[in-house]
Amino acid sequence: MKRCGLRRHFLVKSLKKLYNDVHFASKVFQTKVKVSINSIPLPSPSHVAQQLLKQQNDEYLASLLADGEKDVDVLKGAETSCSKEGESQNKMLEGEEYERLLAAKEASLRQEPAPDDKNAVTLLVRMPDGNRRGRRFLKSDKLQLLFDFIDVGRAVKPGTYMVVRPYPRRAFSASDISLSLNELGLTNKQEALFLELI
Repeated sequence: MKRCGLRRHFLVKSLKKLYNDVHFASKVFQTKVKVSINSIPLPSPSHVAQQLLKQQNDEYLASLLADGEKDVDVLKGAETSCSKEGESQNKMLEGEEYERLLAAKEASLRQEPAPDDKNAVTLLVRMPDGNRRGRRFLKSDKLQLLFDFIDVGRAVKPGTYMVVRPYPRRAFSASDISLSLNELGLTNKQEALFLELI
């Protein structure tokens, strides 16, 4: 506060001296040119000092804003790097959990029934990349086993697709997994299905 007062005092003093010099120069100029300089209003020293202080305050505030924006950018960069680290750790944990889930699904798949079994149905599934995967199931098997078989193939992530029979068109989703293939009408010796991403 004292520095500001000293600076203000110095500015006022300098402006008064400048005003006196300008006033003296105007008198000399008036006598030489013989023109009334009184018609041109000169700003008062206090007005000039106020304008100068206002300009300095504005510049100071602008520099504070610029510094604040730099600080915000630094904080955003730190947050971004922290969130990326957190995301990578989450992905790693999700990856481990995902692998455990797939291992459990693979263990739940029973051995395929024999090709000559009358209760067997061969399901051929076209994947989104165009590849086909096929396996025999019993008609009494739940749709969950088909979903597990697809998930174990790792072509698509679990829960991101529906199994569709093209004709007559019927989509089977996770809500149908507790029903048997027989209950869903998948009873032909061989059924062609495809995956539809959701």
